[in-house]
Amino acid sequence: MKRQYINFTLVLVVLISCKKDEETEPIGLPLVSWEVKEVDVNYSGPYSDYLFLNEKNFFFLSNSLLKSTDGGRNFSQLTGNLTSVNRRELAVLDENHIWVALDSLDEVNREVVTNFLRSTDSGENWEKWTVRNIRLDEISFISPTKGFAFGVQFIPGQNEGINQLFETKDSGKTWLNVEEVELKTNLSKIVWENSNTGYLVDLSAPIYITEDAGETWGFLGRIAEPTDVFNYAINENQFFVFRNNETLRLDRLTGKIQKVADHPLQIISHRGDDLLGVLLFDACMIVSPCTRRWVTSNDSGRTWSKKIIAPYEIGYNFSSQQLGPGKAVFLTPSFTSPLIFVTKR
Repeated sequence: MKRQYINFTLVLVVLISCKKDEETEPIGLPLVSWEVKEVDVNYSGPYSDYLFLNEKNFFFLSNSLLKSTDGGRNFSQLTGNLTSVNRRELAVLDENHIWVALDSLDEVNREVVTNFLRSTDSGENWEKWTVRNIRLDEISFISPTKGFAFGVQFIPGQNEGINQLFETKDSGKTWLNVEEVELKTNLSKIVWENSNTGYLVDLSAPIYITEDAGETWGFLGRIAEPTDVFNYAINENQFFVFRNNETLRLDRLTGKIQKVADHPLQIISHRGDDLLGVLLFDACMIVSPCTRRWVTSNDSGRTWSKKIIAPYEIGYNFSSQQLGPGKAVFLTPSFTSPLIFVTKR
C-alpha cells in the first residue's frame, strides 16, 4: 500500500498517543494465547517469491532458487542465475516437486513467453520448457500433474492481454483457460483449504470457489467495493478488507459489513474463532519510532483486544503465509528483519 502523508498536527497528536500507550503497557510482555518467535536467518536481500513447507524447510526465489532445511541458518542454491522481465513465480507441492515460472520476451517472434523449470527430485535435476503468449502471475499445484495459475493471455498482434484463470493437467507443459471463471481484473491469490476446496481472491475479496479440486468453479457474488483492498480471509464468506485506512469485516452470508478498527489491522493468522493481528497507526508509517500493537480476537474478528506493543518494524508491506490453522510466518519485503513465526497455544 502507499504511504499516507499527514499534516504536522496529526503527527503530534499520534506521537502523544503513542507515548501514553507505551507508558501504560510495557514493550515485550508475552501474549497469553499466542506464541511469537523471532528467528534470525543467514540471508539478506530482495526476493521475488517464497514458500514455507514448515519452520525448518523453505524456499526463496531471488536471482536463483535457494533452499533451507535448518530454519534459515544455511541455504543451498538449487539453480543457476535466473533471468526474467518482471515476474518470477514459485510453486512447491512437497520437498520433491518444485516449479519456477519466469516471464520473458521472444524478440524474434515478438511474443510474451513464460519459461518453466520443474524438478521432481528436490532440485537435483531440472526439466525446462516454454509456454507462449501467456504471462503467469501466480502458480499453484494440488498434485504432481494438476495445477492452476492466473495471469494474462496475449493474442498475437494485439498489445493488450486478457486476465484469465488457467489449468494444467500435465505438470505445467500446457495451460488451458478455465472458461467458467470470468475475470474483469487480475487475481491476487489462490487459496487452498485442502486438495479439493479452494477459492480465488481478486484485489478486494474471494470471488470463486471450488469443492471438487477445480473441476467446477462457482461464483460467490460481490459484497466488497471495487476499491477495497483485500486483507485476510477466515473462509470464502468471512473476510477483512481495508477501506479508507479503516479495517472492515465482511460476512457474505449475512450481508453485514462491520468496521472493526479505525486504522489498518494486518491479520496474521487464525484458528477457529481466535485471530491474531497487528494494528498499524497511520502516522507510524512516517514517524519513527512508532507504535504497532499486537491485537487478538476470540469471536472471529468482530471485536479485538489490544495487547502489547509489537517490538518489530512491521509495515503495510509485509507478507505472510499460513503454515496450518493458527500457525503462520511473516517477513518483510527486503528481508532485512528476522522471520517471525506465530502459533496459537
